[in-house]
Amino acid sequence: MDGGQNKYSARELALAVETGATEGIKLWRAWDRVEVIEEDGYVMTLSDVAFPMFNCVFKCDLGREPAEADGKIERIKSMASARGVPMAWWMGPSASPEDLSERLIARGFTVAPGPAGMAMDLCLIEERGAPPPGVLIREVESPSDLRTWCDIMLPVFAFPSPTWRAWRELMAAQGHGPGSRVRHYLAELNGRPAATSSVILSGELAMLANVATLPKARKRGIAGAMTAKALHDARREGSRVGALFATNAGYPLYSRMGFEEFFKVRIHVWWE
Repeated sequence: MDGGQNKYSARELALAVETGATEGIKLWRAWDRVEVIEEDGYVMTLSDVAFPMFNCVFKCDLGREPAEADGKIERIKSMASARGVPMAWWMGPSASPEDLSERLIARGFTVAPGPAGMAMDLCLIEERGAPPPGVLIREVESPSDLRTWCDIMLPVFAFPSPTWRAWRELMAAQGHGPGSRVRHYLAELNGRPAATSSVILSGELAMLANVATLPKARKRGIAGAMTAKALHDARREGSRVGALFATNAGYPLYSRMGFEEFFKVRIHVWWE
């Protein structure tokens, strides 16, 4: 490691995770099938795709007054209902009021398991070693590379197949590659595509996402190599904090790399 102690408070790192996700979602504006709505207290995506991932509320500070919070909940729900799409409500450290979960459940939302919000000071990240034997990691630059990247990431994250075309369109529309805020990486194992990762750059913040490895290529250290590659590239470009949402499967890896958990996301889903 570079040495030294974490320069950021727990609160700063917790909010960095939430901010990283929100800034990444704002890039979806480049796709003509989604609307990114920034209102007082929340950021929301609204599309024509009937899958909650495409219709989400983030960073929801709805105020302390019950009437104000209830009015915003009803307005948000009515926008999704008007389009006939389901939606997901992600609750992180800035969520308010305190009983927001109960208010959502009372309006027909169900609770789904959420990932862990994790972050670290990138000055503490270990130096990157050589990738595992037989593994080549490269940045996605061409349309054909991006399609291959999607073909790995989508089934690993269990996206329903009817949504695959929409996700490919979204990823292509927001841009990627050198000079872009979005960087995608593709790993090959013995010449065959095997894993993906992404990093979204927002000033000094790097949001890691889409770390996925095909089942037949797991237990070889590829996910760790993909994560390290993305974070070291981000640090070279000026990022100082790394953030991510960790599934149960990825949590041990990120902990070993130096990430700390600061909160658990509470996801509430509503189906039209």
